[in-house]
Amino acid sequence: MRIFRLIFAFLVTLWVVVPASAVSDSADAPHVHVRLVVPAQGMTRGAATDAGLYFKLESGWHVYWKNPGDAGEPPHVKWTLPEGIAAGDLQFPSPKRLPLGPLMDFGYEDEVLFPLKLNVTKSAKLGSATIHAKVDWLVCRASCIPGKAELEVARDISNRPARFATVESDAALLSRFAARLPKPMSPSMKAGFRPSKDGYQLVVVTGQRESTAEFYPADPDIIQNPAPQQLTPTAKGFILDLKKDPNSAAPPSQLRGLLELSGGRTFELVARPDDIATAGNAPVAPAQAAAAAPATPATPTATSAAGLYNSGAAAMGAPNYGARVRENMAVTTSGASRQFDIFAAAAPEVIANIGTLARCKDAAGTPAVLFDTTGQCQASGITCILGVPATPDHIALCNQAVKPGTASTADIGKKMAVAAMLAAAYTCQ
Repeated sequence: MRIFRLIFAFLVTLWVVVPASAVSDSADAPHVHVRLVVPAQGMTRGAATDAGLYFKLESGWHVYWKNPGDAGEPPHVKWTLPEGIAAGDLQFPSPKRLPLGPLMDFGYEDEVLFPLKLNVTKSAKLGSATIHAKVDWLVCRASCIPGKAELEVARDISNRPARFATVESDAALLSRFAARLPKPMSPSMKAGFRPSKDGYQLVVVTGQRESTAEFYPADPDIIQNPAPQQLTPTAKGFILDLKKDPNSAAPPSQLRGLLELSGGRTFELVARPDDIATAGNAPVAPAQAAAAAPATPATPTATSAAGLYNSGAAAMGAPNYGARVRENMAVTTSGASRQFDIFAAAAPEVIANIGTLARCKDAAGTPAVLFDTTGQCQASGITCILGVPATPDHIALCNQAVKPGTASTADIGKKMAVAAMLAAAYTCQ
């Protein structure tokens, strides 16, 4: 299909790479300035140094929280560090809700710094050390643009803290966003959850009556992200009604995420059903407490892109696939970019579930395979997605997407390859 080649060419050129030049601590890319922030006074043996990855965004554009919501991808970093230095995970400040049509994303507008720790061992080599980071991100507005850059700083390692102070602007930046990180719940705070007619009731005791509360789930496909969260204040906390994601196969064993209360108070939350008695808020009516019966997963029956599109949530086991596809039908550059983001959001579930589809098994009952053990694309999996026999061109184009260097990681390459095939199948209809 010629359109498959066009879409795949769009995929391969979609990643915006900062033009090659001398590597520095910052880079400018479409709609975003990104910078690696490491204090100028350097690092000390046997201690951790506060650092961060800073994004300055054009008005209206955003990057994503660790759970991006209904679509998107958080920033990722691949480090190259001297022996004796290890980078901790990126930490994510409290996000905001970002409605986009029928979807709800979680992320950041204007600016954000993702704090992290650079941990230096007592045996690290003294003197100058180069901190190198390969960063990739997705920046979105009405359309989404993936980008990547290489950032690098050199800092001295010493046996004792340097005597000169951190550059004031960097110190203020690190301090300001460290203050926005969610805090652990205090021992006096309690949280639990119970099933309700439409989903779950999150029951929290804070020690005071709460007038506002928002829950950001750490795990995808647990709750309906766009649905209103109804708050019922109690004498010592609140009850928050959450609607269950219709594609959630079974009740979760826990609700994990971020809880935002009035006055900018944010907490890391883990609530379990067993903790509901401890949370001890007012009981609810029996009708509310009745658990909704688990939905029986629909059996995918799609045999073409049109069938895939029309089967909605059941399409290849990808939650909300139908709703996401219908979000944007415009055949424009921005529409194509946003459309591709929608297919990319569905790709991980397609990869995970394609081997279980009976209709994609051959006459001997062998399941379809998208990628072999070396990561190469396979004809049976491509045929299953497209609804027509895969050609050598299809396989070659798919392998170009997963080829080392095309994407920042093998998993992202696979996701982009599957998204391109979904787009090709859909567009060809």
